[in-house]
Amino acid sequence: MLIRYPKGQIKGLEVEQLVSLIDIYPTLKDMCDLEDKSVIHSEAGPIGGHSMRQLLMDKQLEWKGLQGTLTVMGVGIYEPVKGLGILTNPQALWHIKIIKDLPKKYVLK
Repeated sequence: MLIRYPKGQIKGLEVEQLVSLIDIYPTLKDMCDLEDKSVIHSEAGPIGGHSMRQLLMDKQLEWKGLQGTLTVMGVGIYEPVKGLGILTNPQALWHIKIIKDLPKKYVLK
């Protein structure tokens, strides 16, 4: 993930911690001092994610968010592409392929 911060305050910073796309909203809310004016549909779950501010501004080494991410590719919200997903954790990157309901793991890193 690439982040460009105005006026280059964090120019050249590299962070190896894995984060998720769901962490972008809490980060923007936190760094821009925005009020939470999210309208949540009665059937929707809570907005998740963790602010990445500590990683970007304070160079905090201990991430308070999840220690891994899962990306599932699909067609729309309700139709995942059968047999395709990427599961990551800090130690490795795996490609998970489901064949006949049995997962197979391929280490990519």
